[in-house]
Amino acid sequence: MDVRVCVLPEGKDPADVAMDKDSFEAFVEGATDALTYKLNRLQLQLDGETTTTGQANVVDSFLQSLAQLGFDSMSGLRKRFVYERLGQLLSMSMTDVEQIMNAQLPKRGASASPESEPVSEEVPRPMNKVSTKRKKAEQELIGVCLYDPNEASGAMREAERKLTKEDFVDPLSNTVASIILPKLMTGLAFTMPEILDELAPELRSEASLLFFHGERLCENEGSVMSAMNTSMKAFFDTIDQRALTQEIKNIKQVEDPIEKAKAAQQAIEAMRKKKVKSVS
Repeated sequence: MDVRVCVLPEGKDPADVAMDKDSFEAFVEGATDALTYKLNRLQLQLDGETTTTGQANVVDSFLQSLAQLGFDSMSGLRKRFVYERLGQLLSMSMTDVEQIMNAQLPKRGASASPESEPVSEEVPRPMNKVSTKRKKAEQELIGVCLYDPNEASGAMREAERKLTKEDFVDPLSNTVASIILPKLMTGLAFTMPEILDELAPELRSEASLLFFHGERLCENEGSVMSAMNTSMKAFFDTIDQRALTQEIKNIKQVEDPIEKAKAAQQAIEAMRKKKVKSVS
């Protein structure tokens, strides 16, 4: 059965509109089908969200509503319509949208056996609060790596300073990094849908949005390599800044003046060497 949605003026109910035949017929004529209505609402909700978490929640809700509408049983033509609109909203190809949605929507007949559970069911929790700047730097770097693994792999393997999953303290970034870093460092190719399959269901929408952010960063920088260089520099800068802050804190705790001066000199020398190494 096809369902159409008619949006009434604020403060009006169907009985009010039905009193005027011409007005009622105009509203009925202007009604949209349920899919178009939901996609239009999705666009408004995404436009109103400025954070990755907020956008991920919007996408999650939309996918759940699609499942309730019986998306799996829809005709190929209607599915194509959904893929096309989502692709326009998320700046992705229809093929990529279809792969991501297939990975996120519930699979019929999926068993709940332990063997079929994602390897990343538990999200590691950081010991300290993650700053907004650190979180942004981590997620932008992960996003670029998800968007173009081949270019990212080459840049990371050629870089003198190496990345480890322990460098990522944001829970989402750490989880994704634990999956993709071993592949990137060995040149093993992967696709976004493959990574989504390895993630717990509640993380897939947020991880997908990191992909979109990585795509936009690459477009803004003009190339994937430039985006990798920019994001890696920002990432290591936040790590070095945190390390410097911790060094200063440690120095302040030293009571002996001679030991304090020695510790300060060692910290300055360590930071100088690290800076020279990062520039070379």
